[in-house]
Amino acid sequence: MHIPCHAAGPEAKDNTSKYIEIHTDLLIPGCGEPIEQGVIVIEEGKIHWVGVYGDFPRGRGYDTIEGSLGPLHIAIHPSYLVLPLRVLSRLRTFAGRLRAGFTSVIKPLRYAGYLQPGIRNGYIVRPNVYSSLSALSITGDQGDTHDLPLSAVQDFGHGDGSHYLCDGVDECVEAVRSMVRRGAKCIKLCSSGGIISLNDDPEDRHFPNEELEIIADEAARSRRSVAARAIGKVGIMAALKAGVGSIEHGCYLDEEVVDLIEEKGAVLVATRRIQESLLLDHDDFPPPIVGKVEKLVPLRRSN
Repeated sequence: MHIPCHAAGPEAKDNTSKYIEIHTDLLIPGCGEPIEQGVIVIEEGKIHWVGVYGDFPRGRGYDTIEGSLGPLHIAIHPSYLVLPLRVLSRLRTFAGRLRAGFTSVIKPLRYAGYLQPGIRNGYIVRPNVYSSLSALSITGDQGDTHDLPLSAVQDFGHGDGSHYLCDGVDECVEAVRSMVRRGAKCIKLCSSGGIISLNDDPEDRHFPNEELEIIADEAARSRRSVAARAIGKVGIMAALKAGVGSIEHGCYLDEEVVDLIEEKGAVLVATRRIQESLLLDHDDFPPPIVGKVEKLVPLRRSN
């Protein structure tokens, strides 16, 4: 709707001063009671006056917004502020993907999965999202933030954080069930060390066999596939033998790894672009991480 600008009146400092009146059936000012037949006057980009339409001396019959007008509110507990803001940041990205022709997006990690209920129910017009919401990690693995107190990392993961620490078979079962409860459409785990984590190595093996197997079995009980963030060969091989459906990154590839991927009918998601980007722009990372990037990218290129 076009709302015309008008001269601010005789008290204006010069003839270039303009104001906009927005007249609405119900005005919710955010402070005080709602105002029926309210008006907001905006002058030079700032709210100049708010009140009853008839009380404003310069009020004339301008365009009316049908319905109600009020400030945008996200009514949430302050501790969870970061989650809806990150979810909302995905809307524009996914809108572009839908226009490009993509009807589904696999986003195994982070907050995009929280959009899926709105997409499923038709409130949000975006591609379908298949997400794990969080990645399961052992303590000290790439899913652990090594320079923060352990209790803080655990609390974050058990809330809505991007990584969920679990150690031992019982905790692994609980972790899978927690992800299902949140609405995850797949399960993601970290079976090797990472790149942008401080105290582990991509060639390290994480999760013993019994924990990998129980995660895959528990996920299968609710018909969910498992994706493994696996960089080093031993982590890739262990995850495949446990029954995961896809390998994320899979940088240390050789004929044995490729043969097992084919035998198990698994999928390789080779994230070449992010690795090359890290090599080009790693000035903000500490030396241990830079060293891993500089070793990994040439290896990826060669295989």
